[in-house]
Amino acid sequence: MSERYAESYLSLCVCEQRKMIWTWRGTYVPAQRSEYDMVRRQLESERFVKQDQKDDDRDRDSRQPAASAADEPPVYVGFHELSQRQQEELLMKRLKEYSRKVYKRTTKEQSEERQAIVCMRENSFYVDTVRAFRDRRYTYKTEHKNWQRNLGKATSPEAVAQAQNMIVLYDSLQLAHKCILNSFYGYVMRRGARWFSMEMAGIVTHTGSLIIKQSRLLLERGMLVCCLAIRHQARRFI
Repeated sequence: MSERYAESYLSLCVCEQRKMIWTWRGTYVPAQRSEYDMVRRQLESERFVKQDQKDDDRDRDSRQPAASAADEPPVYVGFHELSQRQQEELLMKRLKEYSRKVYKRTTKEQSEERQAIVCMRENSFYVDTVRAFRDRRYTYKTEHKNWQRNLGKATSPEAVAQAQNMIVLYDSLQLAHKCILNSFYGYVMRRGARWFSMEMAGIVTHTGSLIIKQSRLLLERGMLVCCLAIRHQARRFI
């Protein structure tokens, strides 16, 4: 009996293995690994002014007043004795200076196409929510068109005013749902979100851009065919 339940559970969890393409973009320092090690060894041989935890908190909150210069003399410590945040800041600053001198730039961008599978068959809350917002927007758009037709048929001033108000209402509702739908991919790419998935956000944006490009090519091709047909008909009558 347990094996039967396990097979049924696995059949529910297995989804179609459809790989979606998305574009990964990264920004990094152009320095190589050996150059990174060289810069880090240079920092490890130097000494820096130690900052207390109070100074770190004061940097995060600029509303607090700064300490006076006559409080205590500066204390110099090694690189490993600094906090993790100070080490990262110093290392990044030194790497940018090195890259500016050697490579004439501080950052380098790279784009590559990747494939990913996003499965939510076990818990489809996110997909169901997006689908519900989409269907509700379609309903509002339909009502907007219906009230536009009612406006053309209205004869009394009360009917005209009511139709105009309902047109504005449903247009605002469908536009609000459109903005919410457009922000869903931004939610999934925000770190700390319940449904965080950078792959899903990349798939949504990449697929949307492909649909727009292909739609534009289809329209341009249709317009070209129409122009050729009109030119052919015009030549027949000449």
